[in-house]
Amino acid sequence: MLQSTALDGAIALAAYFLNERFQLVPQKAFAGQLIVSVSCSLFRGVAENYFPSQNNPIRREFYYLGSGFLLGLGGYLGGMPGKVNFLSVVTLLGLQGGTSYFFAGRSLDKPSSQLLGNKNWIDLTSSELQSVIDDLQKQYEVYENQDNPPSGYVINFFKKGNIFSLTPMGKRNRGERLSGTPQGHPVRCALCQLDSVRISSQHCLVKSLSNRPLLIDYPPTVSWFQMSPENQEALLRDAQKVYAELKSILNDEAIYLELHCGSSGGQTQWHTHLRFERERGSWRNVNWIDPLKHTH
Repeated sequence: MLQSTALDGAIALAAYFLNERFQLVPQKAFAGQLIVSVSCSLFRGVAENYFPSQNNPIRREFYYLGSGFLLGLGGYLGGMPGKVNFLSVVTLLGLQGGTSYFFAGRSLDKPSSQLLGNKNWIDLTSSELQSVIDDLQKQYEVYENQDNPPSGYVINFFKKGNIFSLTPMGKRNRGERLSGTPQGHPVRCALCQLDSVRISSQHCLVKSLSNRPLLIDYPPTVSWFQMSPENQEALLRDAQKVYAELKSILNDEAIYLELHCGSSGGQTQWHTHLRFERERGSWRNVNWIDPLKHTH
């Protein structure tokens, strides 16, 4: 984003000198608009680097809408004629958005999780799931590069239309493990002893003490961030299979996924477990495990 911010500033300066040469719009209006444009660009760069969104990453695009509003306001206050102001706003806003995507390394043939829209997560392809994982990892790395990174995280996938959210919890010293996290999977693991259904060679679905479905991995890892990207994708793919079966039991009710990482993030069992959460109601008195045992 800092590269994009620098280029936005360069574009603004180039536009200023072109206007000096050809006198395209009134000086007062154009100077006011350039100041607002550069300010918006710097704000967006700082915000996305140091205060990344904790919700759907598509929220970043609202920076562009906000920039457009402030650009228009600056042009209006500067006395720019309405039609010229509108065209310049659209042009500068398009340049900001385009350069941001270019320098973010986005490719037209690789989907971004920002572009998935309202597609049902059960229908996401492997490449689309990988784009979600990649965007989550980028936010995680921003937090981890802080002097005092979070001591835990809560991850939600596909909750109420949001593709993912990464919520930081607490603080720790850089280089330390997430709070309470052991070096490896404990020999005595409560999750490994629970009633389970084998979903694939890598994953089992277990019934928690609160009757919630949990998808756990084998060989076991301690938390999501210890898994390889390939294994993270495999976990989400198997979650799609489980969701397809749970939908019929719950009459197509929406389900989202949740992960707790580190004790400050709410993790109490040191075995990666993907939680299936209902949008409405609880899992109590829902017999989901017997039907799944019949199909596996």
